[in-house]
Amino acid sequence: MKKHLTLEERRDIYHGLRDRFSLRKIASCLGRHPSTVSNEIKKHRQFKQVGSYGKSYNPCLNRKICLRKGVCQGQGCQSNVCSRRCQKCYLFCESFVEEKCDFLSKPPYVCDGCTKSHNCALEKVYYIPIQAHEEAKHDWRESRCGFSYSPEEINRIDEIISPLLKKGQSINHILLNHQDEIMISSKSVYSILHAGLLSARALDAPRIVRFRPRPKKKKLKLDKTCRIGRTYENFLEYRLDHAHFSLVEMDTLEGKRGGKVLLTIILTDFDLLLAFIRDANTAASVHSAFDNLKESLGLSLYCQLFSIILTDNGSEFSNPTRIEINSAEEGQSKIYYCDPGMPQQKPHIENIHTLIRRILPKGTSFNHLTQEDISLMTSHINSYKREKLNNLSPLKLFSLVYPTEIIQAFGLTEIKPDDIDLTPSLLLK
Repeated sequence: MKKHLTLEERRDIYHGLRDRFSLRKIASCLGRHPSTVSNEIKKHRQFKQVGSYGKSYNPCLNRKICLRKGVCQGQGCQSNVCSRRCQKCYLFCESFVEEKCDFLSKPPYVCDGCTKSHNCALEKVYYIPIQAHEEAKHDWRESRCGFSYSPEEINRIDEIISPLLKKGQSINHILLNHQDEIMISSKSVYSILHAGLLSARALDAPRIVRFRPRPKKKKLKLDKTCRIGRTYENFLEYRLDHAHFSLVEMDTLEGKRGGKVLLTIILTDFDLLLAFIRDANTAASVHSAFDNLKESLGLSLYCQLFSIILTDNGSEFSNPTRIEINSAEEGQSKIYYCDPGMPQQKPHIENIHTLIRRILPKGTSFNHLTQEDISLMTSHINSYKREKLNNLSPLKLFSLVYPTEIIQAFGLTEIKPDDIDLTPSLLLK
């Protein structure tokens, strides 16, 4: 018997629920334990706020006897008296008490097969086999990548290990003296170190530099739960309600493997490119770049310009809490992730990379470049006029909305049209 439920088995569960079979009988037909079927339904059931024929969704306990008037007046409601068909009164009523169906707290936990669902105005719960199967496959993939450590746990380990590594101590020596504080194995420490999640680098370990490099492993994420609530679907939902918020796309551009890399950011409202040189493609270097942005702009302006950040699933972006801000006084900045293997979901940054590659072709090493070189390159790119911007340059368009001091804080200067150079000769030394 297969360990995981198949799509066909999930369809059998659905049909069993529709035929009002008990969970024990469904499990017996599948040759599974009843708890397997029960856990499957509770984990993958779908909640939907829909009413029934002739009745709008209204979960108020007093909806049948309520005599209050004008509860949702001015909110688009066409009725002066609260009634069973009212779609909005429960959202604004101070006396609202939610009613939940008692049958959903016990088997079969869903409305499939319920004889009263056609006359029910409460929240519905359904088991949909195809959707359940897709959710299960996603959970399998997520369970096989990333560390099971939270960002706070990594920071705690970093505070102990990194200062001692930089003093020349070996990982073995550190673990012998701080095992009760670190509480992870040496193998885990090496994995975290090589993933670039500590402020210390692998070169700070005294013996690592003597060893021949091992085969390159798949990059690991800091926390495998970092994408929960931050998927591309979540981004689309959030974007619908916050269309006026500024959108920023972010990515990494690599030179020769193992060398310096670029953190590329584009303010999509202006097509304005920002780029930062990093010694290694690590999460710590990304955090450092954003810390500098927050310091130079101030949190209020930072949240205004970087309200929504969309990026890919690279391990260097796997600690979103270090980048996000949620402050009642300053504003908020949220980060979301594209679906794996879907770069077209962030088209602005992918398109701007074609301009960068005119100056830094693929295979070019970035090791000789400084931040001054990168600022010069981005100044030339941002001074380049675009037809889609009504024949304005990104710098010119940005300067029409924000003061020039912000452009200076980004390290950008406007280049005269005839002096713009988008060839490798720009950065030749």
